[in-house]
Amino acid sequence: MNVTGLLTIGEVIKRTGLTRKALRLYEQAGLVVPATRTTAGYRLYDATALPRLDLIRRARALDVSISELGELLDIAEGCSEHDHPALSEFVADKLRDTDRRILELQALRQLLSNIQVRAVREAPMDVKPVHQCGSPLCTCPVEEPDVPAPGVATTGCGCTGCAGPATG
Repeated sequence: MNVTGLLTIGEVIKRTGLTRKALRLYEQAGLVVPATRTTAGYRLYDATALPRLDLIRRARALDVSISELGELLDIAEGCSEHDHPALSEFVADKLRDTDRRILELQALRQLLSNIQVRAVREAPMDVKPVHQCGSPLCTCPVEEPDVPAPGVATTGCGCTGCAGPATG
């Protein structure tokens, strides 16, 4: 921050994680406006631009278009006096998408956690991996299975974790 308390583009991109190009795009679209310019023409932003840019960055990560952002920002900042049922439905869709992504990430986290535990030769005693043989990512050693007797079903993918006669 400079002596006037305003932020340069460099400071804004460090704080927001945006690129210079993205910041210029959002300025051209009227989504963010610099507080002032220096005598050399450099843009300076005040601290109120940061939460606005954070919302823009997060909304863009959820595939909110530039054209939809203006209305979304007005409503988020309480500047709109109109009802927006179409935008409300759009936001509801984005909430559902976000919930779906969270579930997918949680499932991926569990899978990666299981792989990590199985990758460590001596896992901590309190961590028990969830064995999911038959999955494409099974890393169990595969042994040649015994040929079952006629009429005896087998289960699993043939690894040491799940090879054997069917139960149940």
